[in-house]
Amino acid sequence: MKDDIMHPTATAAGTLCVLFFSTLTRSTLGFGDALVAMPFLAVLLGMQTAAPLVALVSTLISLMILVRNWHMVDFRMTWRLIVAAACGVPVGLLYLTRVPEPITQLLLGLLLIGFSLYNLRRPSRTQSPVSRHTAYAFGFAAGALGGAYNTVGPMLVMYGHLRGWPQEQFRATLQSCFFPAYGSIVIGHSLAGFITPQILQYFALSLPLICLAIYLGGRFHTAIPQAQFTRYVNIALLLMGVFLCIRAYAAPAQAQIPAGHDIVQPAITSGMSANRVEHPSSACTPRA
Repeated sequence: MKDDIMHPTATAAGTLCVLFFSTLTRSTLGFGDALVAMPFLAVLLGMQTAAPLVALVSTLISLMILVRNWHMVDFRMTWRLIVAAACGVPVGLLYLTRVPEPITQLLLGLLLIGFSLYNLRRPSRTQSPVSRHTAYAFGFAAGALGGAYNTVGPMLVMYGHLRGWPQEQFRATLQSCFFPAYGSIVIGHSLAGFITPQILQYFALSLPLICLAIYLGGRFHTAIPQAQFTRYVNIALLLMGVFLCIRAYAAPAQAQIPAGHDIVQPAITSGMSANRVEHPSSACTPRA
């Protein structure tokens, strides 16, 4: 925690504001909370505090949305995505880790930018949904990227978009995939001893605002027309792609920063997610 940089009261207030707006984003679109939260919380709290806190909040968001919208989940797709992702994780650990992370981040970022810009330029284009069997490919890719580089969300969001899920189904089905992923992260953090009393205190303080943000996000979600919702999803994917490219570009510079000078850098290099989901084996290892 950066109490020596910022007054504790200001830090707590800033943390609660960030969690409110990140939860509002996730509840409205179904993803994107880490994209909003991590750059700011990494500066306010430090990465070792921010990562477990975001995992706790994200797990709660998924659970609360699922409880209210379980009937909208496409479970035929969920099990395919989860099984394929589980198969992809060891492949990512064994093979993709041999490729420098900035290269993969840059390629994935460019893919998201191209995908989103193409859809934004043709918002009225009618398109047949991809086959449900492609869930295995997207799930496998998501698991491989998660196992190697802790990035699961973008591939799942792209799949839901290509399947043409109605926005209620899109939002609910994503949570059915994110809930076990974030839950495993929380378990990993707990086993590693990263869930500290300080983190639990922030989590408890944020609960009223989280519940309010989930409620408001649900209202916003139902008020958004389908065409506009699709546009917002593509804009969020575009932002994810831009952040990934920034992270890839910033990686060499980060490696040259002397120890003790990493206060601001996490804000540049940790902006992904619903979208960014960490594998427990790597989520519990602090990065220099």
